[in-house]
Amino acid sequence: MFENVKDRSHLISWDMARLGYPCWLFSFGSVVGWMLEVLYRSVTHGALYIPGFSFGPYCPIYGFAILLTAYLCDHRNRLVAFGKIFLYSSLLEYGLSWLSETLFGELLWDYSDLPFSIGTRVSLLFSLIWGVLGLIVLTVAAPNLRKLYEKHTEKLRPSSLIAVGIIAADVLVSALARVF
Repeated sequence: MFENVKDRSHLISWDMARLGYPCWLFSFGSVVGWMLEVLYRSVTHGALYIPGFSFGPYCPIYGFAILLTAYLCDHRNRLVAFGKIFLYSSLLEYGLSWLSETLFGELLWDYSDLPFSIGTRVSLLFSLIWGVLGLIVLTVAAPNLRKLYEKHTEKLRPSSLIAVGIIAADVLVSALARVF
């Protein structure tokens, strides 16, 4: 009955190849973002401060931010790119903050003491910082991460897919732990 159906095993590897690089960016951004967050919060609190919603050493918001930046904000005009990064990072930050407060009653960050902030969720200062960091991602990090991924695809593809699976499982367990 299925003798005329062609072997489709190549489609699985093709799909995994397409997922590999975004998973690499997401996992890299999540871990490096977490490290920057630990550094920033530890310096501003004067002691080691481990932030985050998840149990592991990653903040998925930074993974999503690097994906938004790499895929939606690249533009020849850097001012346009900056504007897109500013807007998308502000929307991401506002949305995640609202979701965390609505679902779990948890405030992950608080910008209310900063001028030009929208309540606790978004501040002009940090949106400007995200814009600058996003331009660094576009001009320096993403091209180098792409080269690194292309050079080591066979190792980075499976490890990136596994890393995203671990992060997703951790976020699910962390969410359930807050609900129950």
